[in-house]
Amino acid sequence: MQGVIFAQNIPEIKSFVRVQGAFNDIRTKNEIKGYDMLAVDTNFFNVFTFPLLSGNSNTALIDPKSIVVSQKMALQFFNTTDVIGKTIDLKEGEAFVPFKITAVSQNTPQNSSIKFDFLVPKIVDKAEYSDKENWFNFFQNTFVLLDKKELY
Repeated sequence: MQGVIFAQNIPEIKSFVRVQGAFNDIRTKNEIKGYDMLAVDTNFFNVFTFPLLSGNSNTALIDPKSIVVSQKMALQFFNTTDVIGKTIDLKEGEAFVPFKITAVSQNTPQNSSIKFDFLVPKIVDKAEYSDKENWFNFFQNTFVLLDKKELY
């Protein structure tokens, strides 16, 4: 909720993106293994400049069942970075659900405070949005992009 409330009340905020760490099981043909990933707002690539090897940064996270993988993970899972349209099975509840790879990012730089191998869209229940007291502030980061002209 921070980003939404901030943007509604601070005119200098041009955009915001929420980033939440997650851990999820991924099923491959041979095993089930847990991986760290980030759940992010769909505009993640509009706020940050992480380069993509393939895919469209404007649409990569629109579909709730989409996933962006790093170059490293594309090579690990598929032995190629030509993976747009392939799927990775993520655990949701008790079942594994296919997530479609919509983009491949370059590996994140070592000097970045945001590091990821997997990005998935952040899904927030509509009921949670209606609770104005719930700011979700203990488990996610909110980054804001300020409008330069408003600062002077």
